Amino acid sequence: MSIREKINQKQSLAIIGAATIVILSLSFIVWHAVWRGPTISPPVTKAFYSDDDGVTWFVDETTRLAPFDHNGKQAVRAEVFRCKAGKAFVGYLERYSDAAKARIIAAGAPQPGSAAGGMSREPMEVKKPGQTKWVALGGSASSSKEYIAVTTQSCPEGDNTYLRGVSPSDPDNGATN
Repeated sequence: MSIREKINQKQSLAIIGAATIVILSLSFIVWHAVWRGPTISPPVTKAFYSDDDGVTWFVDETTRLAPFDHNGKQAVRAEVFRCKAGKAFVGYLERYSDAAKARIIAAGAPQPGSAAGGMSREPMEVKKPGQTKWVALGGSASSSKEYIAVTTQSCPEGDNTYLRGVSPSDPDNGATN
């Protein structure tokens, strides 16, 4: 006997089963929308910076235009990552060129502590800690490849399964303050 024949023989049970599935589905949708509510992330206002080529890093406002003076040293933005071993590390450093920084300031850059955030359309230069050459994202294929090579991360132990970015809001972010 086929399923179709069984359903035809017991139509009332089939209707009850289908109605139950619909009611449970609608209940889940309503619960998800009402009880869990929308998930809106708070604005990002903090970022990592380093003034010693990524050996250590600290947290400051996102509005800081790197490079900037920090305790008599030039501080640049630091992108921090963590792998399976758990130790956080600076994957690469970022800064604005002098010309880009001047354009941002001329356009009315937000000051540290302002709510606007340090977002700019000006590209940042990047480099790996320990390297001397800063790479800008330019129009050529070779500069794009260099930029991607610098910003692509891999775990020192070789297993990238657990590679993740670290946020300044993480309690164990490795920052020195």
